[in-house]
Amino acid sequence: MNIFERLRFYALNIPEAVAYQYRDIQLTYGELADQSDALAVWLFKNAPDKIPVAVYGHKQRDMLICFFACVKAGHAYIPLDSSLPPERIRDIMEGSEARLVLCADALGTDFGAGVKNVSLEQIHKITDEYTGKKPDPSYAVKDNETYYIIYTSGSTGKPKGVQISLRNLESFIRWGLAFTGTGLSGGETFMNQAPFSFDLSVMDLYLSLAGGNTLFAVDKTMTANMGELFEQFRQSGISVWVSTPSFADMCLADPAFDSGLLPHLKTFLFCGETLSNHTVQELHRRFEGSRVYNLYGPTEATVAVTQVLITDKIVNTVHPLPVGKVKSDCRIHIMADGKCLPEGESGEIVITGDSVSGGY
Repeated sequence: MNIFERLRFYALNIPEAVAYQYRDIQLTYGELADQSDALAVWLFKNAPDKIPVAVYGHKQRDMLICFFACVKAGHAYIPLDSSLPPERIRDIMEGSEARLVLCADALGTDFGAGVKNVSLEQIHKITDEYTGKKPDPSYAVKDNETYYIIYTSGSTGKPKGVQISLRNLESFIRWGLAFTGTGLSGGETFMNQAPFSFDLSVMDLYLSLAGGNTLFAVDKTMTANMGELFEQFRQSGISVWVSTPSFADMCLADPAFDSGLLPHLKTFLFCGETLSNHTVQELHRRFEGSRVYNLYGPTEATVAVTQVLITDKIVNTVHPLPVGKVKSDCRIHIMADGKCLPEGESGEIVITGDSVSGGY
């Protein structure tokens, strides 16, 4: 079952289940399917050339609707967070050659000459007009076609677009569902803290939705106000935490961050930065019985390719913490001068396999 089939399954079988919650606004699986279908039909008629489509906003529910509308219509999507500097957004638009922007947030920047902006009001009018219409499944992004493009800083300082295919993404999803144990049973609430323009968000977004779970979003305003953030946590029901270690460290600085605040939290997934022994020890102490996973992988290899469950034994005896074992459909080689090095020697990390994006 691929990601499109899973979402159709949930829309038919649990249409009222909450797929996404942001503040007091919810998006159900039925709404996600129906509204992305309607927008996809419009996109197929009005953007027929398969050029990537940018999606502008922060944590609005319409971001998800636009993402899935794009891929259902055969277009890769480019998430543009509204907090990005205008010059970076223009560089991304120029480099991607995207000519259409779906705006889930109020327009706050100039996307450049020749770019068509579709406002949130227009998106709602389109989904109302096309309600009940469904795109032909043959329109959708195929296995080796680009599913999303995330821009990193690049070695030159200019934005570099990493193109992740449907095959890359589904390899990650299968692996993530297997080791987290979330599967297809639903009932979990994943935290989304990273903006959608940062590839860590792919972990919580797709592991949550592929398993029929709820994604609970935390925005930049909340993270700047610990009182508001903790009040949101108290209402959230979060059971799976996904973030960088530094965000967890920020929360751990407050003694109130414990199982009393988040009684359902049982799994932590960390990626993007070095995870310290102290952080894990504090999490084990405050969230007794919780599982803490350390993951590693570059954006070009679809979020992460290694994982390890940090047990009490590991955290107390191994410094620094390991990043774990590579997923079964990938290989990691330590190389120098084009040759693999013996075990224990230092060199350049080279990743091969189904997670690696095209061109690498």
